[in-house]
Amino acid sequence: MRRRYDVLGLAFAIAALVIATIYPAAAAQPAQTQPERGSPVIIDGTHIAALSKVTRQLEKVVPASSRPRLQSPKPIPPLGSTVDFWAWDFATGSFYPVATTLQRLSEQTELYVQAGYPISAETLDGIMHTVDSVIVNREHKAFGHEPDPGIDEIARTVIVLLDIRDAQYYGRGGPLVGGYFWAINEYLQSTIDEWYPNANLKSNEREMILVDLSATTPGSREFYQVVSHEFQHLIHWNYDPDEDDWINEGMSDLAAQLSGFGLPGGHVQAFLDSPNRNVTRATDSPLADYGAYGLFGLFLWERYGADAISNAIVQTPVNGIDGLDAAFAGRNIPDQFAQIVSHWAVANFLDDLDVYGYRAIDIVTQGADGITRYRRPAVTRQTIYPTGPLSTTVATWGADYITFDNLQPGDLVITLTSSISTEFIVNVVSSSTDDFANGTNVLREVSLRSGATTAVTIRGAGSTVRRVALIPVHISQSAEYGTLLYRAAIVARTTPTSPTATPTRTMTPAPTATPTRTMTPAPTATPSPTPTETLPQPPSPSYVVRLNCGGSRYTDGERNIWTADAPYTPGGAGYIGGQTYRVGSAIEGTTDDALYQSERWGMSAYRFDVPNGTYSVTLRFSENYVSQRGLRVFDVLIGGQPVLTNFDVFAAAGGKYRAYDRSFTVTVRDGRLLISFVARKSEPSIKAIAVQAIGP
Repeated sequence: MRRRYDVLGLAFAIAALVIATIYPAAAAQPAQTQPERGSPVIIDGTHIAALSKVTRQLEKVVPASSRPRLQSPKPIPPLGSTVDFWAWDFATGSFYPVATTLQRLSEQTELYVQAGYPISAETLDGIMHTVDSVIVNREHKAFGHEPDPGIDEIARTVIVLLDIRDAQYYGRGGPLVGGYFWAINEYLQSTIDEWYPNANLKSNEREMILVDLSATTPGSREFYQVVSHEFQHLIHWNYDPDEDDWINEGMSDLAAQLSGFGLPGGHVQAFLDSPNRNVTRATDSPLADYGAYGLFGLFLWERYGADAISNAIVQTPVNGIDGLDAAFAGRNIPDQFAQIVSHWAVANFLDDLDVYGYRAIDIVTQGADGITRYRRPAVTRQTIYPTGPLSTTVATWGADYITFDNLQPGDLVITLTSSISTEFIVNVVSSSTDDFANGTNVLREVSLRSGATTAVTIRGAGSTVRRVALIPVHISQSAEYGTLLYRAAIVARTTPTSPTATPTRTMTPAPTATPTRTMTPAPTATPSPTPTETLPQPPSPSYVVRLNCGGSRYTDGERNIWTADAPYTPGGAGYIGGQTYRVGSAIEGTTDDALYQSERWGMSAYRFDVPNGTYSVTLRFSENYVSQRGLRVFDVLIGGQPVLTNFDVFAAAGGKYRAYDRSFTVTVRDGRLLISFVARKSEPSIKAIAVQAIGP
């Protein structure tokens, strides 16, 4: 026998929860005259905690696969007929009947209006045309379909326009509920009574959405935003009834944008004014939360595949972050959630389509209108150098914005340290203008693991670089907040006196000490030179150092010994800065997998103190972290001379977990061989380095 749920107590708990959440004072009787409402905050009622709790429990005990439907379609009354529906009182936490009139009917929609609320025939006709021809058609393409037929065996959606009872309805302060979809209407009343006897829960047994008549003006842009928003909830429920609220709400705000009515402007600006928040969590600022959800949905849609990705997100039954990753994997998109959130944080500040930005809206420093142009997030400005150490605390999946202004000529060096048990992706944006607009913006992404320290050098500060932004994104879920320490200094540039390096494109092993026989013409007095054999001086084999970067001592297949990674000390060889990382994946293109499985990343250089002479330098790479070209780009300099510029290991090797080597010939004249790494996007990484003398 199936267990019956005694939810009389649950019903009282629901009422108390709603009252405490939306209507802090005790519910009063309805005012005799409708109060002046001013310009209150408008929210969606779909995911009010009480409503979600009931339907999530119903979905667990009566899953979609076994949900019963009516045995025959409900009869449709004639136009002008009076029909009663059950509605939810958000202030008292109870159901109440609403008398409505069927005003319009089409193949897709039934439009009911609460009795006593006159709407002109022209407005009603406009609503029906917009719903059927614009909203329904556009959302079918972007997200999928509502249940058709659903519980009522009718291929129509019911829209009820009514004065929703909320805190404002009773003349008290608080937000206005603009509308809601409640999945309880997707269950038979008999099913609800069976599982929740004595709870006084009501179902209309129809596919329906309810829209408030007081929050917006029927037929207005804001009205259609609400209708679009709630209709997406109905579609989403058809595919993934227990989806996480933040994704569901994000798709609903996106629905308003795609239907041509824009994102709810108050939502967007509220978020941009307070962006340091977890995009996957609700807070006590619902407008800012909804702004985050909607803006994130728009970013996903614009950047990752338009309707194809929104369909995948809605129709993937996995929830939350895992659901997004599954939707992306199904579309062969390699980006993971942490990377996506980091890119999104940059777009919310920079709004530069050459880096990350938006097409449908503009984020500006001035001229915001709250419709398509929004004010950029506020920043913490640093203007005196050196500065720090300073700190910023960032919510998980949130971002902060710091700028370095008043730059003097030199190199700006920013040192970053993450707190223990937290991880960051720190975006460093160098701009050729003072407002990050109408110029060139260069982005570097720095992955900062728990407790790690790294330094980022921005060359050309005060000249080609006018301003720098630091955008840390906290990506660790082990702590609700993470702390990033940072300090900055401007270092005067000096002309390097270190050795030059001549790059070669060959990937052959360095020469051995065995002499190579060459034929050279010997000068004589005869008209035709006579070839003679000469034996050049053999290269000195006295200096050979092989470093397993980020790893331990290793002997390769040719019995060469690779020394364990170590920091540089005078007279020796080793790294300057950086962190280590290791994978266990097989590496293509080599039989020495272990040599490419460990790495040092984020270092500024490797230094070798060597006798003057000529050396072969071999750098060994494999991209073992990012899964797409363009996500890690850096420069390599030897002796101050660039040998690899805008180097992308993933692109050069042809994919992830593939060995890729580059060799260069270097002449050292001052006893120092310095291999420098300069980040352009994310942090540089290296797997192994071999330095071998080949001549005086």
